[in-house]
Amino acid sequence: MQGAMNHTGPAIRRARAIMLAALIASPASFACTVASSTQSFGVINPLIDGQRDSTAGVSVGCPTLTSYTLSLSAGSGTYNQRTLLSGSRTLNYNLYIDAQRTQIWGDGSGATWTVPGSADSTSTLHTIYGSVPAQPFAVPGTYSDTVVITVSY
Repeated sequence: MQGAMNHTGPAIRRARAIMLAALIASPASFACTVASSTQSFGVINPLIDGQRDSTAGVSVGCPTLTSYTLSLSAGSGTYNQRTLLSGSRTLNYNLYIDAQRTQIWGDGSGATWTVPGSADSTSTLHTIYGSVPAQPFAVPGTYSDTVVITVSY
C-alpha cells in the first residue's frame, strides 16, 4: 500500500507539471481571429436621397471558448459624429450596435457602447449598423474612412 501511494504521488505531480507547461505555452499559440466586411453606403444623390443605412459584419473565432469585447475606433471624426473624407470634404455618418441605430458603437467611453461576445472554433458574427444622415449640400466625390476594430479577451 505504501508503494502504491508513492507511485500515485509522482504521477500526479507530473500531470500538474505538464498542465502548467501547457498553460504557460498557451498564450503564444492562443489567438482569436477577426475578419470584417466593408461598410458601403453606395452612391448617394444628396438632392434626392434621405438617410442611407447599411450593414457590415465582424466575425470572431477563437481556438477555445473565449469571452471577448469588441470596440471600434472613432475613425476620422469623433464617436458622436464620425466623418467620411474626400480630400478636405466630409460626410457625416455613424456606426451602431443596434438596428434602430440608437447606440453608438465605440470604446465604451462617453455615450458609446462596446459589444460583448464569445466564440470558439465556430466564428461568431456581429453586425455593424451604419447610417449616413441626409446631407443635401454634400459635394460629389468618393468618401472613405478607416475604423479600427479591437477585440479584447
